[in-house]
Amino acid sequence: MVNAATAMEAVHQLIRAYEALDIEGVLRLLTKDVVWIGTGWHEHCFGKAEVLPLLKDDFLGNPTPYSVKILDIRETMLKPDVSSIFALMSFSRGSELSLSVESRCTYVCVETEDGYKISSWHCSVGTALLDKDEYFPVKFANNIMQKAREDTLTHLMNRASFEELASSYLLTRSDSMACILIDLDNFKYVNDQYGHSCGDSVLKLAAAQLLQSFGDTASIARLGGDEFVVLVPSVEKEEDVIQCVTGFLSRFSQPITLNTQLYTPSASIGVFFRQEGQQIRYKQCYEKADAAMYQAKKDGKNTWKILRN
Repeated sequence: MVNAATAMEAVHQLIRAYEALDIEGVLRLLTKDVVWIGTGWHEHCFGKAEVLPLLKDDFLGNPTPYSVKILDIRETMLKPDVSSIFALMSFSRGSELSLSVESRCTYVCVETEDGYKISSWHCSVGTALLDKDEYFPVKFANNIMQKAREDTLTHLMNRASFEELASSYLLTRSDSMACILIDLDNFKYVNDQYGHSCGDSVLKLAAAQLLQSFGDTASIARLGGDEFVVLVPSVEKEEDVIQCVTGFLSRFSQPITLNTQLYTPSASIGVFFRQEGQQIRYKQCYEKADAAMYQAKKDGKNTWKILRN
């Protein structure tokens, strides 16, 4: 099964996998921390680990495949990389239609590095509906929207939410600011040599050290892979920002243990300062910080460079 290129494609793939009783196919299309609200009181699940037993009970308890007919399906864009999809479906199972129900399902899909995946799946059957409105608890909705705005591994802002914030800041404010791009050095080596779980540990360490170094006033995000970004607002002294940058490099580059072996992480950092009153968009800020970061890599890595113009 190929990665889903769109939210709608992800939902169609999920329906087909469910129809075929393909447990692995269903799980592949769910985010690690998926929220699944089923039709029974016990079917409020958080994460794949809780969804798996329900799938096994449903699929393995009765090996007869489902027959699914999509009666209506609609998509609402919540953000550029987040969609809500409503589907009205008719499910039947068995040649004698031993099970036949009409179901309303609402999916929230988010774009990941492996294509679109489903972060929320809410299913209700017709007999449970008292009116045309879908039952959807507020606390679950809030949880879903939070997950749509944050990186699930580090719990920093994700790319979409950071770009929205930075773009708005640059359009509505004229004070000086700093855009700082951080790229972990030799991160592919960590994944290849020590395994992806160790790679995840290094990413979490980087996130924690960035939060410690830049404090509460900065906005920090993981853009994806091993790339992070920081927006420091209202910069009065460039020296204060550089002190935060060097402090992060000093703390982050201390030896750590990965799979009983010592490893010393490092990062290359590019810094761009937007001067007070300077008209510039986020894309330009990012490109300038990116150029400075690549200069830091050319200069031997584990260092930082500034670009002002």
